[in-house]
Amino acid sequence: MEIAVLWLLSMMAMSNEVEKANDNIRMLEAEVVTLHIQNEIVLDTLEDHEGTIIRTAGAHSSFYAGQQVKNEDYEESINLLNQKMDALKEMSEGEGSTTSSNVPDKP
Repeated sequence: MEIAVLWLLSMMAMSNEVEKANDNIRMLEAEVVTLHIQNEIVLDTLEDHEGTIIRTAGAHSSFYAGQQVKNEDYEESINLLNQKMDALKEMSEGEGSTTSSNVPDKP
C-alpha cells in the first residue's frame, strides 16, 4: 500500500512537472513568434536603409562626376585666360619696344 501511495505521489509530482514544462514550452513558442516578428521588422528596416544608402551613393557619384566636369571646364577657361593675358603682355611689350625705338631720345 505504501508503494502505491509513493507511486501515486510521484505520478502527481511528475504531472506537475510535465505541466510546468508544457507551460514553459508555450511561453517559449510565444517568444519565438515575437522574435520572428521583430526579426521581420528589423529586416524590412534594413532593406529600407540599404536602399537609402544605394540612392545616396548614386547621388554622390553623380554629383562628384558633375563637379569634375565643371572643374575641368573652369580649368580650361583659366588656361585660356592666362594664354590671352600672356599674348596681350607680349603684344604690349612688343609695341613698347617699337615705340621707344621710334621715339628719339631727349637730349
